[in-house]
Amino acid sequence: MSGKTTGFRVYLTDDQRSQAEAGQKAAGYKTLSAYMRDCALSGAPVHLLTIAREMGKLGQIANDILTAGDAATGTGGLYGSDARKAARRIIKACDAVTAALRVD
Repeated sequence: MSGKTTGFRVYLTDDQRSQAEAGQKAAGYKTLSAYMRDCALSGAPVHLLTIAREMGKLGQIANDILTAGDAATGTGGLYGSDARKAARRIIKACDAVTAALRVD
């Protein structure tokens, strides 16, 4: 790819712009242009960043639970309200991933 860039105009209805801006915010892009460029280049809306963030959270929670009681980390197991809180966080992360995958 060459380092030269060129301008490109896109005309959107108010509804389309609102949808694009919502997608930009949900995907964590700083600019609408960057979000739209990545959408166009990937051929699909960019929801993978959102999915990756939620999967990262889920992975961290699972890691905390799996290493609970590990002598090397010095952590103890989860019990009672801590276990329920971890389960709620896992469910919330799974719901967020599912919702992101269902976005049209």
